[in-house]
Amino acid sequence: MLTYQIMTTQTRVKIVRSLLIATGIFLLVNGLGHIFFPVRIHEIVGGGGIFDINHPWMALAAREMGVLFSVFGVAALIAAINPLRHKWLVFIVVLAGVLSDVVRGLAVLSGTACPKLWIVVVVSIILWLLIVVFYPYKETGKQRELK
Repeated sequence: MLTYQIMTTQTRVKIVRSLLIATGIFLLVNGLGHIFFPVRIHEIVGGGGIFDINHPWMALAAREMGVLFSVFGVAALIAAINPLRHKWLVFIVVLAGVLSDVVRGLAVLSGTACPKLWIVVVVSIILWLLIVVFYPYKETGKQRELK
């Protein structure tokens, strides 16, 4: 792969660290927004008419999604401390992003999601895809700690 020949491990780790921080902040904002401001979050993505806070299931689902996004956001920030040492945490964050995007993508394609939810899906795909591309897989066994 071309990135393995051009970039050093330290450069790739710095890129992955920055992407993990961006992913963590993105997930925390999304998660805390779903917990504390579910109506506003759904208005931003154009689903104000779809989302009804008075419906108990919708309110519970929004807050549950907020807790999940917040947990994965914190996990991404912890993984950003040392991506080589926390490789399983990086894997879990990326896997959660992929699975979440599959579910949200199906909702967007079926027309049952908020109209602008595709923007959130695209941002999320870009973040986890770049983490997958730049993660230094070959170096995780050799170099566990960064200097």
